[in-house]
Amino acid sequence: MSGRQGYPLRYAREFKTEDGGRKIILATDRPVTFQEAYQDTMAGDFDVSVVILTLDANGKGDGILSYGTELEWDEKTNMISPTNVSSQPIKLTNVRPKKKK
Repeated sequence: MSGRQGYPLRYAREFKTEDGGRKIILATDRPVTFQEAYQDTMAGDFDVSVVILTLDANGKGDGILSYGTELEWDEKTNMISPTNVSSQPIKLTNVRPKKKK
């Protein structure tokens, strides 16, 4: 949103599924705290946050939000995919489109 602090999206893609739904992947930088850098934790190696949404043909579905994620390019699907999702990703439930006014 304009005028708000945040992180720029580094990757945003929408993929159509065979059942008429969509898979949406968003990725952005994850800030690494001083403590992580000082302690040289493995989590500091994964400086990407990712949102993966799986939606049906009506735009309803679920997904995950994960901080500290390792990503790789999947040649079969032609999209990025997580290889390491943080140990406690946030589950997104009841995702639905915004009501039109």
